[in-house]
Amino acid sequence: MRISELSSVTGVPVPTIKYYIREGLLPRGERTAANQARYGDTHVERLRLIRALREVADLPMSVIAEVVAALEEPEEAARGRPVSAALRAIGSTEAEVSESAERAVAALVDRRGWQVEPDFASYRALAAALTALERHWVRPYTDETLDRYAEVAERLAAFEIPDDWDPGQAGENAVAYAVLGTLLFEPIILAMRRLAHADRHARLTGKTRRRSGS
Repeated sequence: MRISELSSVTGVPVPTIKYYIREGLLPRGERTAANQARYGDTHVERLRLIRALREVADLPMSVIAEVVAALEEPEEAARGRPVSAALRAIGSTEAEVSESAERAVAALVDRRGWQVEPDFASYRALAAALTALERHWVRPYTDETLDRYAEVAERLAAFEIPDDWDPGQAGENAVAYAVLGTLLFEPIILAMRRLAHADRHARLTGKTRRRSGS
């Protein structure tokens, strides 16, 4: 397809496509004439990935460039570095973090044996959330409380990322799967949790409703 068709298929403007090519984020097309090139499915997949990382994950171009560079290196891709680079940057926050919250997260990660580093954005996001909890919640959180939440998170992760999933073999699809699967399903999990809380409250206060047909 020509670049205009590539733009139509992916929804990415032609000037943006040309910018991605200049920056090395998108491979050049197969030259067919002095001022024309042909593009294929590989370009479509790469543009959709870049668009998802920009528009859904809101990642900076520097991180996207790191992900793309890792995809181009077979050894890096086999080790899953593109996925790791993308997940590391998701959920960045500039919120203030207390020293006690930082220690609590570090201790939690150590207790659970989680293979994540402090430079993961979600690592700091958790510390920021605990800092807010310290300031606004009447009851202090405990290691036991955090571990119970962590157990739920681990079960959820095991459900969403099965043991036979190999990010090294999936390539660009692995990045899209990991990023979109993380971000697009989080609102669903949050909404279900709130519905469950509402149901729990209704049951404990004797306000349960009879289901139709019962």
